Amino acid sequence: HQHDLVKEHHRGIWKLQELIDYYVKKLPPYAFGPRLLATGAQLVSRLEHDLAISSCFQRLADLNLPAAGELTKLDAVGKISLHVQALYGLHSSRAAKALQRDPHITHANTRQTVLAALAGIQTACMQAVPYSQLYWLVFNATVHLHKVAAPLITAGFHQEALPYYVFAAKALEAHLQLSGTQYLPWRLQMYAAAAHCYSALSSSGLSSDSPGAAVLPAAAAADKTPAGIKSAPSASRPAEVAAIATQAQQLLLDGLADISKVVSAQALDPVPPPPAVTTALQAAKSQLLLLQVLFDMGAAADLQGAVSSSNVLEMLKPLGTSESKLTALLGLLMAGVSSKPQPMQQVQLPANLQPVLDAVV
Repeated sequence: HQHDLVKEHHRGIWKLQELIDYYVKKLPPYAFGPRLLATGAQLVSRLEHDLAISSCFQRLADLNLPAAGELTKLDAVGKISLHVQALYGLHSSRAAKALQRDPHITHANTRQTVLAALAGIQTACMQAVPYSQLYWLVFNATVHLHKVAAPLITAGFHQEALPYYVFAAKALEAHLQLSGTQYLPWRLQMYAAAAHCYSALSSSGLSSDSPGAAVLPAAAAADKTPAGIKSAPSASRPAEVAAIATQAQQLLLDGLADISKVVSAQALDPVPPPPAVTTALQAAKSQLLLLQVLFDMGAAADLQGAVSSSNVLEMLKPLGTSESKLTALLGLLMAGVSSKPQPMQQVQLPANLQPVLDAVV
């Protein structure tokens, strides 16, 4: 019986590959590109990572559409969009395949695969950043980066995960279309994850035997790495802690400055923003202030024990009203919960492909 199931599975794979070959040969890229992306996403959801990589994402990425000549119904932005989505799928699938085998990242090969995937997603995102209409691809990059980087944090590789969370926060800051209050909770989660990495690194002192002491990937050390993020100092532990604290504070200050810009821009508008927008911006500011103060305490080299309830009350004083304090605490707690937003503008699978895909599994 098991043998029959395996044979049926292989027949389904062969049929799907045959149909994909047909589409690629008969249709122009604007038509088969979205179909490959949708099919790849469906295969990933069924844990068919190898098939998604070889038949869908790699195939589309290898076409290198941005470098292609004039294509029917595909302008420069359209070509970059398809190419970047293919790269996201390719690198995310490679990481998912490795993590499926080794979810706790106990082998060096798994870590290297995950780091290569993170670098690939970041590099692909940089192709979309210059185009304001591709803001949704920048958002999607942060989603993919989080899904791939979160297991690194769980496994204790904070230094490796840190640059990608900082990049995600900065990428969300950089796009005007992503500065809306609807994206603030997600951006705050990126700040919280980065602050968590900074705090863990300051606590460990980046000793050579800690998981986070591994060398950062080459791509993260290149000029694409967000400003202010660099390999940890090799000096004494107090110097390392001080350098990490400075970087963490700068990240949170940048976030506060970005929110202040939004508030200032709204003040120039003769029509006042809705109360919900004002509340969301104030809550975001409070959460960043609380993160900043909490990190100050965590970064102190000789700080003893956990934060007490009286300390928390003292730290909340600068936040003003009781409502603001409660909002900040709740927001910070929610930022620590791994929410899982879905990438924007996912393409639906064509109906005539669905039965073939169903037969694969």
